[in-house]
Amino acid sequence: MDDPTTLLRWLPFLVLAVLGLIGGILLVAFRARPQAGLGPLGATGPDVDPASEPPHAGAWNAYLYRGRLGGTIGGASGRFDVAGGELRFTPDDPADSAWTLPCRQIGVSTGTAVFGPPVTLVTPAGVLRCTVSRERINRFSRNTAKTLRETGYGREFADVLLRNGAHPASA
Repeated sequence: MDDPTTLLRWLPFLVLAVLGLIGGILLVAFRARPQAGLGPLGATGPDVDPASEPPHAGAWNAYLYRGRLGGTIGGASGRFDVAGGELRFTPDDPADSAWTLPCRQIGVSTGTAVFGPPVTLVTPAGVLRCTVSRERINRFSRNTAKTLRETGYGREFADVLLRNGAHPASA
């Protein structure tokens, strides 16, 4: 047996091994890392059916964009809490002030991962463009898989707002 024949015989196994290694790395790199206690909070218990008792409260990490272009410079990070018909924002920076709004005064729309911010809130004070997530929000780097997941987190956040009295908005 000469060397080219041996190499050709093992080539399919080497290709599969390399593809398996790349797939494993991608699975580890792109897996979700949600923080405990974040997301929709519904009634819980052995007798509660999640389909019949949709969540009416929840908490999410939030990043509010400032400016018309929606950049991260000057934005505010913190946490959104929705409960009892109210939306509360608690900033991470103590220099920023916390605020609370009745959900009935809020219009909410969700965007896509590609076009626009994941969530737009229309409030009496103006339009807020924001990202919400169960995970830590990246401000200075990109993670495509996390950006796609944040679109889903934005939809669940909007759903809980709507259940608390917010109305759909086209922003």
